[in-house]
Amino acid sequence: MIKLPTIFQFLTRNRYRKELTLVVICKLVALLLLSVLFMSFSVEAQLEKPQVVRHYMAD
Repeated sequence: MIKLPTIFQFLTRNRYRKELTLVVICKLVALLLLSVLFMSFSVEAQLEKPQVVRHYMAD
């Protein structure tokens, strides 16, 4: 098993690895935040079938 300090030393060995690691971490945090904010709620619990039909059949 790889020790965490070894991975940390590898990722922070030079400036480019530090920047790339930071960008990947920021993107993962942003993706997690977007998924929690916009995709974690249940649509079925909020809308009932007649409401959905009226919404899509309305002009």
